[in-house]
Amino acid sequence: MYSLINRHDRRTSLHGDRLGVYFTGTVAFLYFYKPLIFQKKRIFFKITRYPLQIKEVRLKFVVNIGMKTKLRMMHMVINRFKKPEGKQLIFESYERLVSLWGVEVEESDIPTTYGHTHILTAGNRNNPPLMLFHGVGDNSALMWLFNMSELSQHFFVIAVDTLGGPGKSEPNANYMKTFDQSLWIDEILRWFDLETVNLAGVSNGSYIASYYTITNPDRVNKVISLAGSTKVNMLRMAMLFLPEALLPASEKNTKKLLRKLCAPTSTVFESNQELMTHWTYLRKYFNNKSMMYHKYKKFTNEDISVLKGKALFLIGQYDRLSNYPAAIKDLEMNKVPYKIIPDAGHGINHEQAYHINREMIRFLTVDA
Repeated sequence: MYSLINRHDRRTSLHGDRLGVYFTGTVAFLYFYKPLIFQKKRIFFKITRYPLQIKEVRLKFVVNIGMKTKLRMMHMVINRFKKPEGKQLIFESYERLVSLWGVEVEESDIPTTYGHTHILTAGNRNNPPLMLFHGVGDNSALMWLFNMSELSQHFFVIAVDTLGGPGKSEPNANYMKTFDQSLWIDEILRWFDLETVNLAGVSNGSYIASYYTITNPDRVNKVISLAGSTKVNMLRMAMLFLPEALLPASEKNTKKLLRKLCAPTSTVFESNQELMTHWTYLRKYFNNKSMMYHKYKKFTNEDISVLKGKALFLIGQYDRLSNYPAAIKDLEMNKVPYKIIPDAGHGINHEQAYHINREMIRFLTVDA
């Protein structure tokens, strides 16, 4: 095995063609990289699919260029989609999924400091507001397929397409320079003239909801974390997504990845052709690097204490990204309420939609 490492480069993050992850500790993965020509400089990447067992891993971004050029690279415009025709396919499938929600939906684009944020709303505006955040590699149309109809009967639901994600939100140059999740959500709330709100999110959306609750506790009534944790474990994510994330984005390989993410008996994605088509399009055409402007803060015990009286964590029995000893211990140590949902994995709100809808409605309406 060879590697080209600049020993003077102290950054430890690597952004691959399909997946970006921090490498640290005693176990790491190297994954798909390719040669790239930038300003006449050749940047080399390595491909390895297997874990490296080494004493200490400090992998560097392999570039032999000056710091000024590096800073310019950090602020390059990164296209969210690899091909225009791929974007079109995703958007057409997006609309088909929304049409399957079974409820009247209003779509709008909200101007914010960081670009236009695409919003889908449903339900009576006089009902309590509930803002939803999807995961890192998906969008609102896919994420809330089995939830919006039921939730909109009890809440005014605001489903947000995350800036940088494969939805319909369009980031601008400010997103790539100064993106602040908290200020971004503030602007969305201001658009709807909301002083307080309920929040819920899945996976990365769970982090966004928790982060905003911690930084703006007076503006959040209650928050629900689905398939989330108070910890951000990039290495664990890499170990779960590989090697499928390196393989061609065929429907067959997409099924393999989804089977790893779901409960052993779950067929919820495979049994819905539009879901499978959309997932395959996302894997094939979405550029994950467009999400790297979202910064992740390690929550302290003081931060987590804010969630104690506001949050409920719903975790799948088979979710390897959020149901593991260290994550559960963190919740228990900080006395944050959680429930383990049987026969569910990371796709918890798809796999056990009825159960999740009931839990969300109960938690958000009891003593509201």
